[in-house]
Amino acid sequence: MMNTTDLGTEGDHSGLIVSVGGSPEPIIASVRKHAPKRVCFYASGKTVENVGKIKDVLCADGFDILNENIVVDDPEHLIGCYEVACRCVDRVESGA
Repeated sequence: MMNTTDLGTEGDHSGLIVSVGGSPEPIIASVRKHAPKRVCFYASGKTVENVGKIKDVLCADGFDILNENIVVDDPEHLIGCYEVACRCVDRVESGA
């Protein structure tokens, strides 16, 4: 399987922001398809534990993921969610 440091045919994607919610399969499929250099997982306190499961599957497939978890305090608070989402964009764009 392709390592995320070797970009796939889908293009040069330096970063991917994914919202962690119910099913991990769409996130895993997206990382497999786009092979980003880094992934910012946008999660709530209840869903952040799913990141480990997602990474386990991808690592078993040979992906070496550089990631950051950004956790929103209250997933029902729209302004707070927007601010955290903007932080995700800033982190991915800066490569930090």
